[in-house]
Amino acid sequence: MQIAPTQFQVLVTRPMIYTLADGTNTTLFVDIGMPYLIPPDNPANDPAWGCQFQTRGFASDELHTVYGVDGVQALYLALALAGTRIAALPESLGLDWGGAVNFGFPPRPKPIAENVGG
Repeated sequence: MQIAPTQFQVLVTRPMIYTLADGTNTTLFVDIGMPYLIPPDNPANDPAWGCQFQTRGFASDELHTVYGVDGVQALYLALALAGTRIAALPESLGLDWGGAVNFGFPPRPKPIAENVGG
């Protein structure tokens, strides 16, 4: 178990091929961080987990943090949001990861209300 890091700690990296307007290829990256425990600061004493991801090589590289009830959920949500975030960037039109849908990232989960009752 890791408690909130003082700096972004990369767990895994996904390289993706980006084809420039002139037809040349370059590599862009998505780094997924190690999930970490956020010490509780609420009366119920409920801990939360965070997981960060960042883009590298894109026109607007950003660091994002997502939260979950445990490390697995935080990691899954970071992976899903990374795919969703990349798809919204201008570079997505020239980006490829082996032809995989959503660049190989899992789909965004449905809101809990949509999962209840089938």
